[in-house]
Amino acid sequence: MSKKLISFRDKQRKRQQSRGSQKQRPGSSHQPDDLVAYWQRIVHHPLQLAGRQLWTERMVWGNALVAGFIRVIILTVMSGFHFLLLLTMFVNTLFLAFLFYYGMTWVTDWVIGRTGSHRRYFSVTDLRREMVVLSGWIVLYVLLSLVPFGIGQLVALIGFFAMALRAVYYVYRIPWGQALIATAAGMISMGAILYIFQSI
Repeated sequence: MSKKLISFRDKQRKRQQSRGSQKQRPGSSHQPDDLVAYWQRIVHHPLQLAGRQLWTERMVWGNALVAGFIRVIILTVMSGFHFLLLLTMFVNTLFLAFLFYYGMTWVTDWVIGRTGSHRRYFSVTDLRREMVVLSGWIVLYVLLSLVPFGIGQLVALIGFFAMALRAVYYVYRIPWGQALIATAAGMISMGAILYIFQSI
């Protein structure tokens, strides 16, 4: 039997695939550094927008995990170690990040699409990039919960709302009134969902 001839195209494909896998490997080693890179940028420019810098979804979940651990530590110090309560608070913090990143952006984008006087292209992806930049507010919200009488949490919510309103206006280039309605609708709907889940 004659052997099957080896095609030069097959060899070239294998080389390209091996090169592609080698390029992907170094990138994976930098994934844990995303959270460090996030806070380095935010500390230097706390009021920045996304711009052209690289912002990844891992930054959102990194901030959510940090906020969850801080919340667990605060509850342990103040109320003692109760495993189920701590687990619930940790999961609630992750759920808050999920609502903030996916739910609020979807509702805000939907409201803008329905309240606009004319149809135009809206990109929820661009808005989510801005929400990555604002994900540090989850950590600030948990830290400010230490301020008595809920004043700290109120300040954090007002600050986040102002920054989110600015981000919506920047991304969609719409009138301030429309941006205000859409941002408020996003935050109120997420607050309502959180209230329903906490009251169950």
